[in-house]
Amino acid sequence: MDGEPFSLGLRRDADQALILGEPLGRGAMGVVRAVTRKSDGCTFALKTIPKAGPQSLAGQTPTGEAMTIWERKVRDEVSLHFALGASLDIVTLHDGFEDEAGVHLLIDLCDGGDLLSGASVAHSTEDEDNAVVPKNDDDDEEFSADSSSNSSNAAGVNCVGECWTPFSEATAAPMIRGMLRALAACHEHGVVHRDVKPANFLFTREPDGRNRLKLSDFGLAGEFLFISVWAISMTSCFFSSHLVAARNTDGTVRHVRVPLTGDGTATSVRFQG
Repeated sequence: MDGEPFSLGLRRDADQALILGEPLGRGAMGVVRAVTRKSDGCTFALKTIPKAGPQSLAGQTPTGEAMTIWERKVRDEVSLHFALGASLDIVTLHDGFEDEAGVHLLIDLCDGGDLLSGASVAHSTEDEDNAVVPKNDDDDEEFSADSSSNSSNAAGVNCVGECWTPFSEATAAPMIRGMLRALAACHEHGVVHRDVKPANFLFTREPDGRNRLKLSDFGLAGEFLFISVWAISMTSCFFSSHLVAARNTDGTVRHVRVPLTGDGTATSVRFQG
């Protein structure tokens, strides 16, 4: 393991366990690609995080201090995501792998887009469990009027970005309940997400064909120590953001805010655009 920045003690047999597919997305922190698990043929997403830090992707050499911070971040993400276990409202971390170059996280495949770009499930009917099914053109007069001349735009399909419109309360309500359940599950396990925003809520398709919204990306997550008895009011007529002490896996402590603000922002965007 000469030259390996750090080790998390994860499995090192990704090549034997998984069949790699096409990349689903690339970012400053790494790449996500579709994979198939050889043991059962199930499909997942594999999130790869470079051990040498994001600077390495740009051909730069990170400093020692930067590497210390990066290692702590990666350790926190893996340990806290594993601590959450399986959840209907959170992207599940099923397994973890590593090699000299990176950490590879086997997570739920969420290929329906995020809260804003997931047009294939936009303006849909819903049940009480936050699972949603796209409407047909004749399910509602409003849909028929909007898509009578172009069936490809039914239920928002192939209509990402430019023709996105706010959701009705009836459509948004079960998704918002799911978002709050996800945060409640995090807090129940002593985890504060710290990066709640529309782009981190992803749609995934259930085995029965329904779509579900899940909270993703625990790269900035921290562990709860306690909740203070006071709060800082952000506005007189909106909501408050409670201060929390969060602990990194290496024992260092930082103060963060419970992600009520992010959830409120995501809710507002759903209604207003």
